[in-house]
Amino acid sequence: MANKKIEIIVGTSENYLVGYKVDVQKNGELSFNIIFAERAHSACIRQLCVSGKYLASGGADEMIKLYDLYKSRDLGWLEKHEGTVTSLAFHKTNYLFSGSEDGKICIYKTAGFKCEKTLFAHPGGVTCISVHPTGKLALSVGNDKKLCTWNLIKGRRAYVTHVGVVAEIVLWNPTGVNFLVVKGSAIDIYEVSNGKVKQSVDFKERIQALVFITEDIVAVGGEGKNICLYDITNQIEIVQWPAHSLRIKSLKKIARTAVEEVWLVSASTDGFIKVWKLELLSLQKKPKLIGKVDISCRITCMDIRISRQKVTIKKEEEGEEEAKDANIEKSGDEEEEDDLDDEDDIEDEEDKEELEGEVEGLEKLEDDSDSQESYLEEDDLEEEDFGDMEDIKKGEIDVNDLESSEEEAEDIVGKKKNDANGKEVKTTVKQKGKNGNVQGKKAQKRKKKGKGKPLSNKTSTSGQKAKKMKMK
Repeated sequence: MANKKIEIIVGTSENYLVGYKVDVQKNGELSFNIIFAERAHSACIRQLCVSGKYLASGGADEMIKLYDLYKSRDLGWLEKHEGTVTSLAFHKTNYLFSGSEDGKICIYKTAGFKCEKTLFAHPGGVTCISVHPTGKLALSVGNDKKLCTWNLIKGRRAYVTHVGVVAEIVLWNPTGVNFLVVKGSAIDIYEVSNGKVKQSVDFKERIQALVFITEDIVAVGGEGKNICLYDITNQIEIVQWPAHSLRIKSLKKIARTAVEEVWLVSASTDGFIKVWKLELLSLQKKPKLIGKVDISCRITCMDIRISRQKVTIKKEEEGEEEAKDANIEKSGDEEEEDDLDDEDDIEDEEDKEELEGEVEGLEKLEDDSDSQESYLEEDDLEEEDFGDMEDIKKGEIDVNDLESSEEEAEDIVGKKKNDANGKEVKTTVKQKGKNGNVQGKKAQKRKKKGKGKPLSNKTSTSGQKAKKMKMK
């Protein structure tokens, strides 16, 4: 229970709902810290019950008030009754049962709190409702002196038992094998197997509250100042001790982590809430009072809420560790980024050097190609001029053929130039223009006739000199 949050909620005749948080001190004593106080009804609060995150309270104003304790939110009102709400009971966290002086029992589904079924139970009014642990059966008692058993699967009354007097309380035991019916100062113990009274016990004082401590032991409180523990199996009183100065209105049990230990919470109209520590192995001893609080109001009803305690310290430590890990990862990423930046700088410098070397090589290549082109152009022009002059002298070529040969010489020069630059010859021919095909045909004709034959790139310089001397 160290990681459990315990809240005690009470209703008062002054129309208030008051909630307390219970903390365990180092010395084992309990401290009470108020967490809320709200005027929930316009009249006296008669009943309240808690299940999971839901709190329901009913009062003399004929209203049922609903709260979400987890979100600390008001969920609104239920207005199905036309009389004081006298009984409220949850079945787990799925259904809410309410009884009223109008004689009706209403069943609500907690998902939306819509009224699923209305049972016309007791004409004189309902005094108490108890739902079987399985949720298949329910018991109700009322001012008509009847005990009604309800089949909740079919949603109708199963059978009716006349108890002879008005019963104020009906309660199933934890296993659902037996149930108790309170009639004034007496308790009738019924067996489910045959539906008959197994035992009847008179406590000499009007009973206002009771709760099962174990399957067989029940705590009883009422108009007197004492609380009594009674064993219904062995039919003996275990222990009795003075608890309050006025009548006891409610009793609740808090299970502890230790199997042999139970807390019993009592609330009285004297305004005190008290917590008693019971040792199950030695119940004959007087229980120890470990905590109490005075709310300065007349308490009419009470219930307990136990929820999981939020551990904030561990979360903060985890948050700090996560922040440290994040900082370490961040610094590591920054170092990696710096290393990558250095590598990028080195690569950039290497790329720059390679690029400069490539540029120098291209410039050198262009210079060589330009010099080679100029040389070829001079030689070709000289050879073309020489050949054309010789043909003119012989009278074997006309002026038009000479122009064609000059154009063809330009084609050859372009071809060589492209070879030097590493490009294909076809691309150069296509870039020459539209007359490239015609020039090629004329060159073929001249080749057949042996006229105007273009010079080869392999022409030696000695041959060129010899032709020049012959020209002279």
